[in-house]
Amino acid sequence: MKKREKRRDERDYDTTQLRESGHGQMMTRDYSAHFFRWSFARRFITDKHDVLEIGAGQDKPLSKLLNGATNHYKSYVGVDLNKLKPSGNQRNTFFGEFNFIERHKELLKARPGGFDVIVCMEVVEHFHSRFMPKFMKNCFDCLRPGGTMLLSTPAYDGVRMAANHINEMDILTLQNMLRRQGSKSCVDTARSPT
Repeated sequence: MKKREKRRDERDYDTTQLRESGHGQMMTRDYSAHFFRWSFARRFITDKHDVLEIGAGQDKPLSKLLNGATNHYKSYVGVDLNKLKPSGNQRNTFFGEFNFIERHKELLKARPGGFDVIVCMEVVEHFHSRFMPKFMKNCFDCLRPGGTMLLSTPAYDGVRMAANHINEMDILTLQNMLRRQGSKSCVDTARSPT
């Protein structure tokens, strides 16, 4: 009889936040690694794109990057499970305490055509794996035909997993899930530096 593996974490969602330190005096290694991912994502966004960021975070770093460049995007919507402060920029909309897995249709009502670019950096490891099929389906529902989805997650090595991560996956598992949910092509993924 095979021994059943016990889940190490009984939560459905983890809401920890990657935060800027104090007054910007120091950037941690983790924050720096994430910042490079957001900088990478910015290269896929033009002034013609409507952008959806899932897991925008309380510090809203991608929004800050996009706002640093004049006319670098058409519109931006950021959603997060945590509370988010409203933006003073009329092209930015934030939905805090927003569960994308359960409420994505609200975004489609507000923007029936969907989004050109969806960015989801280091989020999927923070919710239980049973939500992944619905999450992926919702992403593809919100993505315009020919759109781009940028998704990153730590590559699980089968041994170590971060204490606040509920669902780390290896690269092959994530690629197969993307293909099953409708992605015609999966970008080659690389091991996350963190």
